[in-house]
Amino acid sequence: MPNKLLVQKIWLIIEELEEEVLNLSDSELIYRMQSKIATEAVLEREEISFISEYVQCRIPLIRDLVEIRSIKLGKSIH
Repeated sequence: MPNKLLVQKIWLIIEELEEEVLNLSDSELIYRMQSKIATEAVLEREEISFISEYVQCRIPLIRDLVEIRSIKLGKSIH
């Protein structure tokens, strides 16, 4: 799966998980991404590494965006 498709899939999963993202540890979040994508496609070792690195580098951004989205939608956080 090309990286562009992986990136799109990662962000779709983040939207699906919503506030759950805020309750997962960093490693749980990365594992969840890998697992969800792996259920839809066979991943090569490089793709698994890409997901880990991509998500790890953006965890603060991911959590901030989820929190902001929750606030805008009027959902309680935590």
